[in-house]
Amino acid sequence: SPRMVGTEASVSKRFSPAEKLATAVIQDVDVAGMHADHIKPLSAGGPTDISNCQLLSAAANLAKASHYMELRGWQQAFHRSWTNRESGRPFLLVAIPGGGKTVAALAVASDWIRAGSDRRIIIVVPTCNLQEQWQDEATKFGLELQTKEFGTNFKHGFAGAAITYQTIASNSLIVKKMCSSAPTMVVFDEPHHCGREKSWGDGIAEAFGLAKEHLLLSGTPFRTDGTAIPFVRYDGNGYSVPDFSYDYPSALEQGVVRWLAFEFSQGSYSVASESGTHEFELNSKISDEDASLRLRTLLNAGGEFTREIIRKAHAKLMDVRRTVPDAAAMAACMDMYHAAAVAKAIREETGEDPVVLVSD
Repeated sequence: SPRMVGTEASVSKRFSPAEKLATAVIQDVDVAGMHADHIKPLSAGGPTDISNCQLLSAAANLAKASHYMELRGWQQAFHRSWTNRESGRPFLLVAIPGGGKTVAALAVASDWIRAGSDRRIIIVVPTCNLQEQWQDEATKFGLELQTKEFGTNFKHGFAGAAITYQTIASNSLIVKKMCSSAPTMVVFDEPHHCGREKSWGDGIAEAFGLAKEHLLLSGTPFRTDGTAIPFVRYDGNGYSVPDFSYDYPSALEQGVVRWLAFEFSQGSYSVASESGTHEFELNSKISDEDASLRLRTLLNAGGEFTREIIRKAHAKLMDVRRTVPDAAAMAACMDMYHAAAVAKAIREETGEDPVVLVSD
């Protein structure tokens, strides 16, 4: 099959027609128009052998290019746990934020969907931004996901879709029909966004009751209001029961996440008003309302207190980097406008250009 110049296949050995045909039989797909792809690229040490062959559509193969996701140790352990699961029973993966849940889920989802030509995947996410992120990550596994314009079926060449919880809640019967029409694996990203008694939770429970497999990914598998989450199992005390967990100490030991330290300020500060200058202790016992007002005054990005905090934090960071070269600093701000103002102050005080992250 012709490939784009620049992909790893353009300079590598091709699979034989017999290997391609055997792979088509296993995947239960029509060999015509499909590309024989190295699951693990030659550039990453993958062999041109039937065991390393998969058939992808032209678009999926070109999107995948030479991407290859080498699973971390915990992801491999999760993969084994998923493989040995009781088929059909919802599976809850609890892992710390930033640990790599998306890659872990796509690894097992890509294996699952290629075990049958009529299978499909639906990823359910809280926001539209996450739809696009899942779509981008899926291409590294040779999977194409729709994010819009889907009805009771998906466009040719697409493995499934990434859909928001809100969309599911308002189209639960359509999605239920999709799940009844073909074997469907659903992946819930942070399912605590839907509680069984809430409209989103009710829609999710109805829409995916007929799905063949349910994989739930969470860093916080509970709701603060105590509402049960659809497809999550609970013990006698109301706590969720994970099927696989990856916690912070493990991630820290393996170098997946950073060691985190909070710096605290002590001392006093002065506030000038019409009645004169008033001095306050940072640890003085005051009401929550007064504390909130004083905090906003202190955290004024143009004020001397914030500027001094920035200078001290930067000096501390430079000192830490003598022994931990990749150490970083983060300023948690009140809102996106405050974040922009603090970023400006950081540039002026340190000469460094910080990355600004906001919830939008």
